[in-house]
Amino acid sequence: MATKNNRDNKSKNNENSKLLIKNGIEEIKNNHWKLIPLGIYGALTPFAFKYLYGLTDKIPDFNFTDNATNIMQNIIKFGLNYVLIPTLIAGGFLETIVILGKCKFNKPDDSKFENTPLVNNKGQTPIFLYKKKDKNKKYGEILAYSSEGIKIEEFRKEVESIEYVFGKYRVYNITRDIIDRNKIYIHRIPSKYVKPKILTIEDDFLSDLINLLVVGATRNW
Repeated sequence: MATKNNRDNKSKNNENSKLLIKNGIEEIKNNHWKLIPLGIYGALTPFAFKYLYGLTDKIPDFNFTDNATNIMQNIIKFGLNYVLIPTLIAGGFLETIVILGKCKFNKPDDSKFENTPLVNNKGQTPIFLYKKKDKNKKYGEILAYSSEGIKIEEFRKEVESIEYVFGKYRVYNITRDIIDRNKIYIHRIPSKYVKPKILTIEDDFLSDLINLLVVGATRNW
């Protein structure tokens, strides 16, 4: 049982790591200024390689009488130079992407979802991933969320709850990612840019109101 739990935790950690990297890449794509730290990291990488290789070169060579020991020593140095050091550099690069993905400005307060029906059976709420501009709507924004197993139909039923979470924003569409079915896109626009609906004679509400007024006036007459 413990082995199965460990396996499940390991699998979940791997999924979370992939999600963090993916979110970091999306955040960088949507905020090009975040390429600057990556550029600095890339520029410093050759110096890091040179410094680390210099450290391994300082490791003294021991001439053992046993050939097997000498071979093992060479294997260790090879592993340091061609496996460990490149892995450290690549790991640092990925960690930089993750950090840039976590640095979000104007991030919605996810904790407010706890006061809405958008909570799964484990008590988890949707998790904000990243934000980008909606190219098809002026002033529009698209916020990507991990649904945490909550169906898109629930999101669409709870538009008012979502607008409560966002504050001074109106939701005009909710869609789902074609590939990652657990990713929900919430399209929003600042309330100040929402035009009030103009009632016309074709609107059922206005038509019924006019009929009611006419009938009332006729009876009074």
